[in-house]
Amino acid sequence: RDAAPAILFFDELDAIGARRDGEHRNRPQDLALPVLLAEIDGFDPLVGVVLLGATNAPELLDPALVRHGRFGPPIRVPPPDHAGRAALFRVFLRGRPCAGDVDMEELARRTEGWVGAGIEAAVEAAARAALKRGLLDPGRDRIEMADLLRAVEEGC
Repeated sequence: RDAAPAILFFDELDAIGARRDGEHRNRPQDLALPVLLAEIDGFDPLVGVVLLGATNAPELLDPALVRHGRFGPPIRVPPPDHAGRAALFRVFLRGRPCAGDVDMEELARRTEGWVGAGIEAAVEAAARAALKRGLLDPGRDRIEMADLLRAVEEGC
């Protein structure tokens, strides 16, 4: 309230806003939720404060947290489509030495349902493989399509 206008973003909202079952009243998250609800509702309205929360498990959220007047209606953000995944590979490979055989479209095709964190992890794993190869065979430290495909197949 003192810092308004402000946006408060709660990542992994389910960590503090999980559904209460009545059995675990002394877990930290069960103690934090009533405090959060009291702050949201408070005696003074949240003027100039926008609350945003993100979760991969909306079904775990306590109904009291998501009722009307607290957080707005949910907005589902699906995994990136083919073009989005190809763009993410381009972003995470930018500035890294790549061999000419790297095919962003093929990588995007093979990562249906993946999100940015998984794509980034695959690129990191491929970069480590290229670095190791380059230590053994100087001049072969460029990321090759085979490195990326191996990382994707391993599910990084």
